[in-house]
Amino acid sequence: MLRAVNASASQSVRKIRRRRGGDDLGSSTVEFVVAAALMMMLLLVIVQIGVYFHLRAVAQTAARHGVDQVRVYDGSVEAGIATTEEFLDQSGRSIKDRHVTASRTAAQSSVNVSGALVSVIPGLRLHFDVTVDAPTERTTP
Repeated sequence: MLRAVNASASQSVRKIRRRRGGDDLGSSTVEFVVAAALMMMLLLVIVQIGVYFHLRAVAQTAARHGVDQVRVYDGSVEAGIATTEEFLDQSGRSIKDRHVTASRTAAQSSVNVSGALVSVIPGLRLHFDVTVDAPTERTTP
């Protein structure tokens, strides 16, 4: 008797599924996999944006330290580059292919830091270019 009830209940469930448009078994697993992949990609994008802005700020701070050495009365371009490189060695090791340049004129001093960032997302390569300018110190009569 119990088997007859189970069999009739099973048949009625199959009829309802056919009327609804088919068998949806396993669809929630596929939806979860797709949603998890999208969430993982979104997380990687957020981390990459954070890395970009952090390392750009580190490069700007290093350039600021360097321009402070270039712009002073007895400063030099070499001292500014050395200070910038030293700061980047301590704080900006994740900056790849970095290049530091400095210039000094009678009125303006500047330090430029450029490089590539470490990529969290495979195949993505981001570059940055930061320049800090300041007036050169000089004595006037």
